[in-house]
Amino acid sequence: MNGTPAIRCHGRYRRQAGPRLKRQPVDADPKGMRTLEPAAIPRSPSVGREAGSALIWSLFFVSVTTGLMLSHSWEMRANRKQMDVRFRQIEHARSFAKSGLVETASWFQKQTVQPVTVFAPRREPTAEPPIDETDEPTIGLVREFEVRGSLWGRYEIRKDETVDVSANYGAAAGTVWDVGARGILFQRLDAGKAFDRYPNFVIAVQTTRTEVRTMIVNLPAPTALVIPDPGNLTMTGTGVTISGGSQAGIACDSALAPLATPPSVSGSPAVLPLPGLQVGPESLFAMRAEKLELLADLTVTSEEWPVRRPLADRFAFASSTMVVLETAPLLGSGVLFVNGSMKVAPGSNSEFEGLIVINGDASLHGPFSVRGSLVVSGHLELHSESGPVELIYDTAVLTRVQDQLGRYHKSKETRGGAGGEAFTSLVEFADKMRTGTNDADVTEVASVTDLTATSTRLATTATDTAAMMAAAMITEDTSSTAAKITGTEPTTSTTTAAIETVVAPVTEVVVKIAAAIQP
Repeated sequence: MNGTPAIRCHGRYRRQAGPRLKRQPVDADPKGMRTLEPAAIPRSPSVGREAGSALIWSLFFVSVTTGLMLSHSWEMRANRKQMDVRFRQIEHARSFAKSGLVETASWFQKQTVQPVTVFAPRREPTAEPPIDETDEPTIGLVREFEVRGSLWGRYEIRKDETVDVSANYGAAAGTVWDVGARGILFQRLDAGKAFDRYPNFVIAVQTTRTEVRTMIVNLPAPTALVIPDPGNLTMTGTGVTISGGSQAGIACDSALAPLATPPSVSGSPAVLPLPGLQVGPESLFAMRAEKLELLADLTVTSEEWPVRRPLADRFAFASSTMVVLETAPLLGSGVLFVNGSMKVAPGSNSEFEGLIVINGDASLHGPFSVRGSLVVSGHLELHSESGPVELIYDTAVLTRVQDQLGRYHKSKETRGGAGGEAFTSLVEFADKMRTGTNDADVTEVASVTDLTATSTRLATTATDTAAMMAAAMITEDTSSTAAKITGTEPTTSTTTAAIETVVAPVTEVVVKIAAAIQP
């Protein structure tokens, strides 16, 4: 090494003596060989093309995935809106059918001959006075009415679907009717043609059935008070009055316990023994309490009596224990059935005309008055310390109430609900409904159709874009192959053009999606 002896120290050679020279970099190789810089590795011409292909494939999958997801989302939204519109149409038709049942019950009530044995609504415009019970007497009870614009409603209670089923209950003919009603929502484009004749068409149909029946009260005897066990009667104070007038004051089962007639009980006789006396709802009304509740004009579910105005010959049903307070006294006339116990607070000043049936115990404080009849199945306590308690039998009142109850009641229980439509597809339906109508439901159905078409267009656009991307990548691969054959490098402009060929349709997809989701 330049003629100067050297020694090895810690992996490097150092001069032992001599002039100081500039240190040269050496490697750590034991042989003292210098490390050469690696030569530059030539870059493959395909690297740039691979990077462009990756970008193109990424854009391809992003656009296809986005298009499919959005198209599916819009399709789901369109289906939901279509179901909402359809549900409202069905509800309209069902409400029309229920309206038909109400009018049918009213028709039965208005007939002069009771009970009704033949269901035959009439239409006689030339009669004096004119009779207008139906629009189409050959079918039954039929009404048509405008809903909005060209959207119309119709209900039909057909003669062949209204059946007298009194024999099934062991009752007299005409007592119980099974009534079927059809509710129809339709588009009226030509008033001169029937609702189901072109260009008119049916949108939705719903059917429902219920019972319309009379209510007959079978009192065991014409008395002011009916109580099976006379031992369950307790009277306190001197203000209790039980009077039957020309009829009996109290009717009871004398076989259960003897009743010593107090001075406050009068009638002819004062006490009427009726062995085996039954006062349940089956005996009084010939039906169970559950059926009775369905026929009530007023159903009370709260414990406190909620009515602050007098009843007007109505049938009220309390489903459980009922309490009458001073703030809401029991007033008016009709029939009250309490399916449980009843308590009347002191000072309520309750006055009722008609029939009260208590299917349980009762505790009545004055002032309290019943003109008609009171029936109690359990214990009865009459307290007159806070005011008089009067139970007065009145034939005229009970006759009037019985006449009101006997004029048919519609059951709240309904059956059925089948339906259908007359159009074949949503698009056909929307096209028909766009003609000559401004109804909100019609507009919404048309928008549902547009949403469905938009989602279809998005899916088609995504498919077309995928095809364009594939063509662009095939073009790029073709140019790369040609470059390999000719030994030339693909130019930047060629790669850029290939990318722009793919980016353009992707941009178009994004623009279309943005336009589609605009409110």
